Amino acid sequence: MERWRLVDGGTTIEANVTIDDSGAFNAPWSGRARWKKFNGPLMESTCAENNENYGRFLGLREYPMPEAKMLDF
Repeated sequence: MERWRLVDGGTTIEANVTIDDSGAFNAPWSGRARWKKFNGPLMESTCAENNENYGRFLGLREYPMPEAKMLDF
């Protein structure tokens, strides 16, 4: 489940995500990210290729995010 909304008077976008997959997780997993509006150049970032820094950038407490060591297909 995904929920996007404007907060802080419309200056911030908040994304809440919940994953409930008993085949992959022991319990439902939830995460939240916020992006604040600002005027200036945007920084380009990556996710899977830069797992360590991206988790810190988002302020994730469960850092580092899990990643597969082998492809499953």
